[in-house]
Amino acid sequence: MKYVNIQDRRFLTGIADFFLDWKKENESIVILSPHDDDALLGAGYMIYEGLKHHAKVNIIIFHSGNAGYSNPSLKKEIVEIRKKETIQAYKAIGVSENHIMRLDLPDFSGMNYLGWYGPTSEKKDNKIGKFEEILTLLRRLKTTRLLFANDYREHMDHSAVAYTGMFYGPQVGDPVVVDWAKPSKIKSYMQYSVWSKFENLADRVLIANDEEEMTIRKGIMKWKSQLDIIGGILQVREERKTETDGYIEVYKTVDPRPKMNYQTYKSILNEI
Repeated sequence: MKYVNIQDRRFLTGIADFFLDWKKENESIVILSPHDDDALLGAGYMIYEGLKHHAKVNIIIFHSGNAGYSNPSLKKEIVEIRKKETIQAYKAIGVSENHIMRLDLPDFSGMNYLGWYGPTSEKKDNKIGKFEEILTLLRRLKTTRLLFANDYREHMDHSAVAYTGMFYGPQVGDPVVVDWAKPSKIKSYMQYSVWSKFENLADRVLIANDEEEMTIRKGIMKWKSQLDIIGGILQVREERKTETDGYIEVYKTVDPRPKMNYQTYKSILNEI
């Protein structure tokens, strides 16, 4: 696997150059996956590389996949079918079942579960938001690198996951609600693309050789129930192939708390 900083137009020395302040076995990479297959489709190379470099890799799947049936006869069974396929898919690239966590939210509903509480009723607080559950989980996993889906016109559930990463992530290390779990600082935030372009140019690329790409595809093919849906995405994977180096996977570094630069405004005021 090769690592590239596209923004600076240079090859990187490896994962320790890709993720600054890399601490090997002390690293905990968490992939927020809108649906069961998204993490492998969009961040498969990083899952593969994280395991190779002895990091802990965990995948949090947000939605149950209950809308993912192409045959009406499978409507009642599709969630359980996908759960079994998911275990086999990630096992094919080295992720064991105990590193796959599920929130089981209904498909096309992720936005409804953002935050901590829903609107209150006269009878009781409507605590449907997943903030507490996810924040606690990210702290307990001692997350150091958080990867989440692209929020630019991919899918409403992907946008919900991106909001989770950008707004929950910083709170993981903040000294708030500390009785839930001990705060633990996340060092890196990155978005991956499942199929849509990023709103702005990404800055990091992984390049896999043919064997590494085929390993990921073997995992993807375990979702037999989804082949009608993701078949087109599999075909598009060939567009990732470069003329010389291999297949590319693209990432965008995210600063979830961009600092205000007051000097810009002060300089303008000085010119008035």
